Amino acid sequence: METNQERTIRYLSDAHAAEGGFEELLDGFRSDGNNPDLSALYSTWLTSTGDHKRTLEARMKDLGANPSGAKGFINAFMAKASDWMNMGHDENDRRVQNLIKTYSTAHLKRGMYESLMAYSMSVGDSSTEAIAKQLKADAENMAAQFFPLIGNFASGVTLEQPLATAAYTA
Repeated sequence: METNQERTIRYLSDAHAAEGGFEELLDGFRSDGNNPDLSALYSTWLTSTGDHKRTLEARMKDLGANPSGAKGFINAFMAKASDWMNMGHDENDRRVQNLIKTYSTAHLKRGMYESLMAYSMSVGDSSTEAIAKQLKADAENMAAQFFPLIGNFASGVTLEQPLATAAYTA
């Protein structure tokens, strides 16, 4: 039977691997297209995602574990599969699909950290709970930043145009 610490480590390891896969996606999205403002936003979240990985890794080490390389490889493969799904679409369609994937992944992370937060609280692990709470808040912030961009880019509005005068607003 799995101990509370083993389960916590497993949750942390899964989150670390997920952040690694997301890092691959963001890096690809950042360099795709020619919109410097959107690239800068992706860069900001790429940096944040790296910070998340380091935070999770540090907590795992505090608990006596190290991240698994195999899960990172699987997530990197999944990130590349995303590129294949965009083949045959024009630049704006790819950009909109990337925004949707980013928004969706932010909500996946939100759920993942809600689960880790709830479990940690239930077993009295306030350190992991605090980490999960912060990473969940970051995921919510990320989703809030990317959501309006989906409609704006889908309708042809770009970040070069003031969003207040956009043809579509969320």
